[in-house]
Amino acid sequence: MNNKIRKLLLRMGLVVIVAAVTGCAGIGAQWNLPPEEAVRLRAQAWADDLMAGDIEGAWALTSPTYRQFSTWKQYYTFVQGSGRWTSATVDSVQCVEDVCDVRLMIEYDIKRMNMTNRRPLDYKWVKVDGDWWLHVPAK
Repeated sequence: MNNKIRKLLLRMGLVVIVAAVTGCAGIGAQWNLPPEEAVRLRAQAWADDLMAGDIEGAWALTSPTYRQFSTWKQYYTFVQGSGRWTSATVDSVQCVEDVCDVRLMIEYDIKRMNMTNRRPLDYKWVKVDGDWWLHVPAK
């Protein structure tokens, strides 16, 4: 097998592995990860969805109770400022029982002042039916 084909097969295999890992809705429950790691992965996936403009994907990571009473279009009002984020990274996760506090560090440009701002945003994630979901507070 020549070197180009080997590299292509390795890349394809890596893509399949990454897609399988990031595409699993039940990633924490499925692989029995420690709560902090399972929540870190899901919270980062949520932030990545927002960064990509995938509001429906981010909404899919909210708690089942929230999704029962809200559509992804209604959820947009909760996250509409995320369209200006230039980066979003999970900074810390602290869990007690079935509740985790997540600190997300975001960066966004302030065009009028020609500067980039960085600040933390805090969220709660809750365990429901064996998996972790973003808690959306009532308005």
